Amino acid sequence: METIEIGLVVIDLETLEIIDEFQRFVRPQINPTLSDFCTKLTSIQQANVDGARTYREVGEELRPFATRYPNAAWMSWGDYDARQLERDAGLAGCPSLLDGLPHFNARKWHAGLYDNRPKSLKQTVESMDIVWQGTYHRGIDDARNVASIIKEMLG
Repeated sequence: METIEIGLVVIDLETLEIIDEFQRFVRPQINPTLSDFCTKLTSIQQANVDGARTYREVGEELRPFATRYPNAAWMSWGDYDARQLERDAGLAGCPSLLDGLPHFNARKWHAGLYDNRPKSLKQTVESMDIVWQGTYHRGIDDARNVASIIKEMLG
């Protein structure tokens, strides 16, 4: 497994509005050919990653974006993404794409707030009567849906 897409949304915590987004495909280095399973799961096509930048290059693009938000942190649904970014950084010999930003596990936060067992991202969105956006397991779409959950929890 390698990161093949990075998707971020920025939420203004005062207005709870999405104010910015960042999305890039990442060219895999170890397994440059996507499996049928990966393509079906994510809808990402081989052509998307063939023309993409490497993990290191995407990190160089992401850093200036992140510096526009000096008090930012990032959230993911579980810890898998944070661990994957660290593994990929080790393979690429560079900092993690989100190095320097505090990470929070939105799944744990949700489970603690609502006193229920953690569910999948899609199950949680649906259980909160939020309309699912996009394709499940696409980086930018998952980020948008995590943002919807965060906005609901803070609203």
